[in-house]
Formats: sequence, C-alpha cells, structure tokens
Amino acid sequence: MTKQSAKGISKKVDPITELKDIKSIKKCLNDNPKDLCLFTIGINTNLRASDLVRITVGMVKDLKTGDELVLNEKKTKKERRITMNQDCIDAIQNLISSFKRSRKDDSQLFRGREGDIQAIGVNYLVNKWVKMINLKGKYGSHSLRKTFGYHM
Repeated sequence: MTKQSAKGISKKVDPITELKDIKSIKKCLNDNPKDLCLFTIGINTNLRASDLVRITVGMVKDLKTGDELVLNEKKTKKERRITMNQDCIDAIQNLISSFKRSRKDDSQLFRGREGDIQAIGVNYLVNKWVKMINLKGKYGSHSLRKTFGYHM
C-alpha cells in the first residue's frame, strides 16, 4: 500500500479510458460481488472514495433504476442526489443477494474480511484490479471518479 499524501498535495492518477479495459475489469470481478459493485458504482456516479465507503445497505437496498441515492458528502458536507442506472442497481442487488447473513440497514455496504472498507482500501483495490488486466499507468481510488468524467 502507498503512503497517504500530505493534505493539499495531490497525486495524479489516470482515468480508465478504454471501454474494453472497463469490460475486462468487470469480467475479472464477476465472481466477486463486492468488488464488482464498488467498481460499478465508482465509475457510474463520480463519488469520492470517502463517500463510496459510507454507503449503507439501507441507502440502496430498495433502489430501482432511475431512483436517487441521497447522501451527504464527507468533504463538502453538501447533499448529493445521484440517479442510479441499471448497471449500478444490478451490481447492488447482486451484492446484497450474496450476503451470507442479512445485514442491518445502517451497516456499511462494502465490507472486507477485516470489517468496513476505508477509502485507502479502495486505492489498494483499484490498483489490484488494473494489475489483473495489465493496465499501465498510475491508478488509485480517484481513477474511478476520473473514469466517470472521462466517459461523460
């Protein structure tokens, strides 16, 4: 894992520019509902990693295509309303149906073996995913947000 940069110093990361690379990552993550859902929501919503990891089961369990995910951003403290597309809904439903035990509405949607995933853990996962498909460049959690912007 890389060291966190000092506050105010930005590390430049790349977006995933090729649709074929996005499809390859999704294919590799097909057997991992948590990672697939995190990747899918990340590239479809432009949320920061700090906001992605704060999504709870109750926020998304009853959403349908076109519904809004509503959350307060950690950094700006502003309310964000994000219209969810079919890819996101499918990934969420797939993840929720994969839970071995049902979770309370206030439990974090994305959990690892050690418990709740933190924003720095998203960085580690993104790097793992791009290595799986031998994608060259600098990638991190912010790459998900940049990928959304690039493809818009």
